[in-house]
Amino acid sequence: MSYARLFDIIHTLSEERTVTAKTLAGRLEVSERTILRDVERLSEAGMPIYASRGRGGGISLLPGYVMDKAALSETDRQSILASLKALDTLQPNAGGDTMPKLAAMFGQLATDRANWIEVDFSSWAAPEGEQGLFEALREAVLEKKCAAFHYTNTQGRAGKRTVEPLKLGFRHRGWYLYAWCRTKKDFRFFKLTRIKKLRVTDEHFDRLAPARIFGDTDFGEADKFILLRLRIAPRMAFRVYDEFITYRREKDGYFTCEVSCPETEWLQGYISSFGADCEVLAPESVRAAFVRELQATLSLYKGKKSK
Repeated sequence: MSYARLFDIIHTLSEERTVTAKTLAGRLEVSERTILRDVERLSEAGMPIYASRGRGGGISLLPGYVMDKAALSETDRQSILASLKALDTLQPNAGGDTMPKLAAMFGQLATDRANWIEVDFSSWAAPEGEQGLFEALREAVLEKKCAAFHYTNTQGRAGKRTVEPLKLGFRHRGWYLYAWCRTKKDFRFFKLTRIKKLRVTDEHFDRLAPARIFGDTDFGEADKFILLRLRIAPRMAFRVYDEFITYRREKDGYFTCEVSCPETEWLQGYISSFGADCEVLAPESVRAAFVRELQATLSLYKGKKSK
């Protein structure tokens, strides 16, 4: 079901009053059967729309019905326009001329004030194939279609999953799919970079997504959260300001930083990215594991001469 198409039907009927299913199907490039299903959905949703047979018949709105833009506050109208513009960055032109129609209905002032934000996901979408993955999952969420894929969890175990996709979310530099996993019979987060061989099926589901999916500690599949404390050198101040919310600058110029993060495979790589400018203060288990990793790395170079 395309929400842009449903809006196009309502907008057309508000302008022309009565239009045949064949005409609407031709304009929107779908079958007449799809148009009739859309009319049924709109009617079930409370829209005063009906279809009549015979000469002069067609699809119409009840006489006297006016699309009342006053039913939405100015803030509501701005939010709708801004949201549609943000979604357009993920799939440009997917809504056709929906935005201009809404702008005409809501007024130019609302359109201008919707320009307060711009979102660019091009850096995320740059790797080959990832944009297609994102768009396929986006459609699965919106159309409530089940999906199947191969997934590798944080312990490196790979397996097949069948899920009911509920939401896409972004947290800590990564995109995640929140879904009901039929394989595990529980709600799960799936990192998009670990999803392979995605297939969106024709099977629909009815489960609703929760209003909020990211908790303070229960995030990720089998991810354990820890409070990481680091001592970072002054020359890395720019990274402290960019990457940490909780930090304290000591008298010697060094920073003591704290962050709650998942204890996953990225952690040692992240700490290593600071080189000799970062020391793990706590927890002791992470400090000890990092020391072992450094010793293993050093052993690769002992007694070896560069070629």
